[in-house]
Amino acid sequence: MNEIKRGLAPVREATTLQAFLLASGYDVNPDGTFGPGTEAALVKFQREHGLIADGVAGEKTWTTLFSLHPDLLAKMSALWLSQQDIDDFAARLDLEVPLVRTVYGVESGGSGFVGTKAKILFEGHVFWSELEAAGIDPRSRVAGNEDILFPKWNPKSYVGGLAEYARLERAIAIAEAPALRSASWGLFQILGLHAESLGFTNVRAFVDAMQSREAAHLAENFDLAEAGGQRQRLPPAHGLGDVRKEILDGLGPHGGEHRAHVGVTVRDVAGDAAPHVRPRR
Repeated sequence: MNEIKRGLAPVREATTLQAFLLASGYDVNPDGTFGPGTEAALVKFQREHGLIADGVAGEKTWTTLFSLHPDLLAKMSALWLSQQDIDDFAARLDLEVPLVRTVYGVESGGSGFVGTKAKILFEGHVFWSELEAAGIDPRSRVAGNEDILFPKWNPKSYVGGLAEYARLERAIAIAEAPALRSASWGLFQILGLHAESLGFTNVRAFVDAMQSREAAHLAENFDLAEAGGQRQRLPPAHGLGDVRKEILDGLGPHGGEHRAHVGVTVRDVAGDAAPHVRPRR
């Protein structure tokens, strides 16, 4: 792992550090941000384990954390997307590996898991619509749930990390299927409401797939873009920033709100040269 410190920590490394500090009994919010709380927990860990208490997670700190929790390390790393996963996926669909890697690089959130649970964001405005679709009046359930149930998108509602699961559990207590359909899941933050269009029998089956491995996140992102008929054609000279902007521009009103809820495929990058991908279930 790379050396990280407060203000200079990629999401995956920060999340991994937080997961191991939690496993070691230190109170941190695994939100993927190396803030003051994570720094304080790290300094305490370093001091109590005979390390230099400088708040920097370097080689010695990582080695100590990993040696204390080898089973957690193995379980977490088994969930991550590997180069072999990308190679296998590209070969199976007869795609160029750089195209698959570009989609991953542009549209993924860097890490699809918080510790060993799929990364989620709970969308209160989607929950409002899903309750209505299920024949439940959301207005009758707002009192006491203002942070998880509202008619319009509110970016201030997110709490991040595993705390999003607490929001989801409260929504499940109101109505399970609409709640699961209202969370976005994994590397590409795909909304659960797309479960059936991806060929799943129900949203629970979709959630189970999202809790398996990041390789499943990649496959579902490709399938979702095909199911939605995305056909952006971008010239080869486009850089990653241009690709991302044009993809999001093509996703409609929710494109700028929360990353890739409707999915992105290499067809968005390479045009009609990419083969058709259909749901597998």
